Amino acid sequence: MVLGDVSETYTDLVTTVFSSTIAAKASPSHPGFLSLLQQTAMQALYHLGVVDDGSGMARTPDFEHARSAIAQLESLEAKTKGNLSREEQQALQDTLQDVRMAFVETSRRAEAEAAP
Repeated sequence: MVLGDVSETYTDLVTTVFSSTIAAKASPSHPGFLSLLQQTAMQALYHLGVVDDGSGMARTPDFEHARSAIAQLESLEAKTKGNLSREEQQALQDTLQDVRMAFVETSRRAEAEAAP
């Protein structure tokens, strides 16, 4: 099963949300944490086929690896609870919500394309 072209609007929206969420919440004292959030979120989006790999070819979503990246973000949320600034916590929550929604949308598209 190969997922068809993901809407450019959806891709742009997701990319913009991540970039603006993390950039807006950037803390000069902890830029590494926000970079980690962005890298992990982009891994999930890459495995979902939402982020273009530059080949121009449609990719089959790799839901297992996408779930793994989302689990890493969830682990960060659990392990850092109470130790983040308000801005960092909000960036983590927003990022998790956005990646989960991308997962759901991609799953639904894949199911619809697989249906007879």
